[in-house]
Amino acid sequence: MDLLKFDRKKGTSRDFPMPHLIEHAEVDVWGGIGVVSEERKGQILHKEGGFGHYLGEGFRRAETSYQVSLNFQNSSACSEPKRKRARQNGPSNGTQFNIEEEPPCQRLPEKNFADAVPETLKNCSTTSCEQIENDIISTNSEHDEEKLATFKQLRSEMLKSIDKRLRLGPEELVYLTEANVITSIYKEQEMNILDLWAYLCQQHGKYRLARRFALYLHLREIGWIPRSGISFGADYLIYKDGAEYYHASAAVKILDTATPLEIGGLNRELFNVRKSLIIAKVTVPRGVDCSDFAAISDISVELETQSTFMPGRNFE
Repeated sequence: MDLLKFDRKKGTSRDFPMPHLIEHAEVDVWGGIGVVSEERKGQILHKEGGFGHYLGEGFRRAETSYQVSLNFQNSSACSEPKRKRARQNGPSNGTQFNIEEEPPCQRLPEKNFADAVPETLKNCSTTSCEQIENDIISTNSEHDEEKLATFKQLRSEMLKSIDKRLRLGPEELVYLTEANVITSIYKEQEMNILDLWAYLCQQHGKYRLARRFALYLHLREIGWIPRSGISFGADYLIYKDGAEYYHASAAVKILDTATPLEIGGLNRELFNVRKSLIIAKVTVPRGVDCSDFAAISDISVELETQSTFMPGRNFE
């Protein structure tokens, strides 16, 4: 673990709360994952515990923290440097939106944004939010106020379509259910840890799930915040204190036999993003039935940290 880097995100406060669990939530289980429909409890699990993910998380964060401010009386005040700083820094307080609640575990209805856009906006040459914003800022015509109103209406419709429910992966579901932090609900019936494990084994395969959960549990026990590493071709990305405060320090990959091709591919990918590589050896003893949740304690986990490099480049 000495090879790991701790790259703190810029602009984050150092007086951050350590991850802890303070809320009990009901989670709807379907499709092999869990869905937290209560927005506030989902935010607590996500921010303070480092659990789960949101659909379109980047767009959601940008839209809820950004606000358009214009000065129509003095258009020269909106100089280019000021506009750039406003876009980078955003407002001091995020805008609050009232979004109607929806029944849990149901698909959001598909919205036809063309029906929500006023006719005055449809006739404009630009239709994207960014282009409309640029038009408003760069022009000083008598229709500025009307354009701004239609722009805000379009943005409001886009925000209403955002799914604000937290998604939990299978390993997170098992971990939180076992810790009695959440109650897993499947087809309106409460599931205990044994029922949940049997269901997830059917969905993901008992051997694969057992090894991934044993690794997830081990990473949590030694103080890391593990999240999905699928974007880097790994099993997990691990964070110090959580993704809100630090960039991922390393990618963790379960490899039974580390071939040169696999190591080379992971090295090349992770070297470009300044992350280390951890090879996890997860051993299931012979005769162990992975469909039995109690067998998790028999699975051993060994970690080997490697410094990533790019052949042919000079590095220290």
